[in-house]
Amino acid sequence: MMKKFSKGKLESSKEYLLPGITRNHCINDEIHQSIFSMIQSPNRKTILASLGVITLGSMAFMGKIFIDGFKEVWVKKQEADIQKNLQEAAKIRDEIKKINDKSTDYFVNLKVDNIKAPVKTGDKVGTAEILDNDGKLVMESDVTVTKNIDKANYFDYLKKNLKILTTGF
Repeated sequence: MMKKFSKGKLESSKEYLLPGITRNHCINDEIHQSIFSMIQSPNRKTILASLGVITLGSMAFMGKIFIDGFKEVWVKKQEADIQKNLQEAAKIRDEIKKINDKSTDYFVNLKVDNIKAPVKTGDKVGTAEILDNDGKLVMESDVTVTKNIDKANYFDYLKKNLKILTTGF
């Protein structure tokens, strides 16, 4: 029916057409406005314009979902990296236990500064303190970065997200 209306081959009665927008109508959403225009005067121009508005609105929505999903994956990866670093600190603590002949337990207190990219190799990002059972400081060491970390931009996020989508990792 819409195709016949747009080509003008079907004479429509007034009952199928919507009235023009009066002053008491309030249509704030572009998609609703385009659908109303398409139904009000179904010709080729309004149908194509309305489909364009709906398509662009859908693409914007999908883009937002895509970026939000990537941010969630990125945050989970950062949390996994933190857990990995904590496990490495626990391994160091266990090695210190083996070396020490005494039955003293040691604890690693990792203090990480607020880190913002870019970070270069060798930059100090925090300190690691080794404490004994009494809370006395046995050793303190700087925590440094082992490789350069550049500031991520939109294309970096897009590249990682496409890799996740294609490979699953």
